[in-house]
Amino acid sequence: MMKEDCYGTMTFPSPSAVALWTNELSGQLSDGMWENARPLDHWKFWCRLYVGVGPAKIVTENRHACRKSSYNFNALIELVGDRMLATGRFAKAGADPTDRQMLHAAEYLPETLEGYRECLTTDKWPVSFPDTLAALKAIPLDLVIAYYETEYTLKDLKADLKLIKSVMKQADPR
Repeated sequence: MMKEDCYGTMTFPSPSAVALWTNELSGQLSDGMWENARPLDHWKFWCRLYVGVGPAKIVTENRHACRKSSYNFNALIELVGDRMLATGRFAKAGADPTDRQMLHAAEYLPETLEGYRECLTTDKWPVSFPDTLAALKAIPLDLVIAYYETEYTLKDLKADLKLIKSVMKQADPR
């Protein structure tokens, strides 16, 4: 994003919340579940914020650009909950919460470490997309092991979604 396009920053205290925003929620606003929500430009403010780990806050001089700040992110759980759980778990395990390609690869990690090791040995992976496959193979083994040792539950996911919603309310210009 070019500096002149940036509306400010939004930070969350948990890497898993940053990862959920980066890998799932911002895309759902612009091209997913809420792509046709009114007003039609509601997503622009959110997709023009730099997002990172830090205190739960939004820093912007562009609150006037915020057209909508309330979304039912819990509705996504039924549709893409498994993907969101993998994303949150991967970030909690230590993955860069802003690396979209690596976060996307988390969705395709086998269910167990043994399954992952088998994929390494046989070179038979649960995905054929070249970029995703390359990202999957590029994950450092210590991060893969940390992923399998990390717990991230539906309760954790809902807590992160609640946190994200509370930070988003800070931008509401009304």
